[in-house]
Amino acid sequence: MKGVTADCRTRSDADFGPAAFGDSANLVVGPLAMIGAAEFTPASVVRRFGGQKYPLLVKAGHSVTIEVPAGARTFAGLGYGPLPQGEITLERAHPRVTFIACKERSGSSAEGPVTFWSGGVVANAPHCVPLDVFVDADAAPRRVFIALGVRCAGTS
Repeated sequence: MKGVTADCRTRSDADFGPAAFGDSANLVVGPLAMIGAAEFTPASVVRRFGGQKYPLLVKAGHSVTIEVPAGARTFAGLGYGPLPQGEITLERAHPRVTFIACKERSGSSAEGPVTFWSGGVVANAPHCVPLDVFVDADAAPRRVFIALGVRCAGTS
């Protein structure tokens, strides 16, 4: 599947403190942390904003690919990487984004050097959104879920 790439040239800068990868509010998969993505987002927020913003961090020297599985692309997409100006709707969102962290310092930190990208998960209505996460050279993804206005099975 074709996707887009976000790399060191397209990063943002921020300090996330020492607990970004240990905070239970954050969705963490190996060198990836999506800030706030492990918390439930109210349906009213999803309806009003068309999803939720999640700052995304990848530890220095790693790459992570996030893909919306085919069955979920009718209701969810990724609002990261190169995007047109203005409101990002599902039709303008990406199904797959590869994040390539800077090899050294990027201007951001969280328990050490990380690369930070602004963006979020786009949804046309409240859903439990599945995401497939490939870390570095993994052949098989790790499936995670984000509760965008609907609780996912097995979460509180």
